[in-house]
Amino acid sequence: MERKRGKGHVSEGSKILTKLGFLAALERCGRTVTEMTLSKRISVSIGLMNELLKRTTHKGYVKAKAANLLFKTRLAGRGLYLRVSSASFRVGFLIAGVPRAGTTSLYYLLHQHTSIGLPVVKEVNFFNNDIAVDWCKPDYNLYHRYFPCKLGKTIFGEATPNYIYWPNALERIKVYNPDMRLIFLFRDPIERTYSAWCQKKRSGKEALPFADVIRSERARITSERGPPNRYFFYVERGFYARHLSRALELFPNANILTLESQRLNLDLSLFMGQIGHFLGLGTTNQTFTPIHKNKRSQKARNWSPPSAADVKLLADLFAPELERFSNIVDFSIGHWPTSRILSGSASAEEIAANLAEPGFAERTTSAHCSIILPPAVSCAC
Repeated sequence: MERKRGKGHVSEGSKILTKLGFLAALERCGRTVTEMTLSKRISVSIGLMNELLKRTTHKGYVKAKAANLLFKTRLAGRGLYLRVSSASFRVGFLIAGVPRAGTTSLYYLLHQHTSIGLPVVKEVNFFNNDIAVDWCKPDYNLYHRYFPCKLGKTIFGEATPNYIYWPNALERIKVYNPDMRLIFLFRDPIERTYSAWCQKKRSGKEALPFADVIRSERARITSERGPPNRYFFYVERGFYARHLSRALELFPNANILTLESQRLNLDLSLFMGQIGHFLGLGTTNQTFTPIHKNKRSQKARNWSPPSAADVKLLADLFAPELERFSNIVDFSIGHWPTSRILSGSASAEEIAANLAEPGFAERTTSAHCSIILPPAVSCAC
């Protein structure tokens, strides 16, 4: 006679699933028995799964649930623990600007840091999400689910460079974590403008030549029927002073670090050491490998390099803000092409010729960089 599978079996199955969940929860919070090897943990999980399969007709459901828990167990064996929602957990720093200034390279460099935890994607785009998030009562668990927790991580952060520009994003960050530390990377505004156009042109998302986009931007982004179309922001995002000033009004100076992107190539040791100090991390020896993401390797079809007239126009547009910007950042900008044009030390023709060939100058070092960085401190999951 076939055994009846009633509530008792469902209850027993729930207990086994609870055991599986409990094992995974222990792993996530780092409270597992240290001498229990990965193979032993997986063996126990498989044993529990097989026991449950004998007691239920919902085999597909059980296998799916068990596969998920086994996945978590394997992650745990590698030191990776899925974030447990906690009211006390807060992301501690953001790479909040600017696009096309080395934020992707910095994100991958910080992945090498033994004390910094980063999300599974570079740009979470949470504080600039005006559609999926109810900002009258935001659910921060939607944000925290992007952050795996590795034991030994002291601080967690992410890199969404549009935060510096997005209306209300910095204000939302302030509400979320008043002590948030903000890192901003900047590069010459003419170079950044041209790089942004190159990116969209190369991907086929921009049809207009460079000369046209910088002269028609205001008309393209302005619409009487809706909000500005931020997709076509090229020049506007080079007005650094007005955007950085907003951050300085909301956060203490000690919580803001401004860096020049060129230093990623020229002085990686000091660059990463400065970030470690800014994040409040101690000192330890660590080796970092130089990384350069998003290099432009070839021209797109119908390429239109900037002319001297284009470069001169941009220099004149950026001039009023550039002087103000130079007074609120932690580095000198006198060597920037825009500054050199305005000071008369370089001609627009010279700068345009340097910009004409897509790609960054290769300034990588053959040896790894030894950097003084902090010891790992266990995080609370």
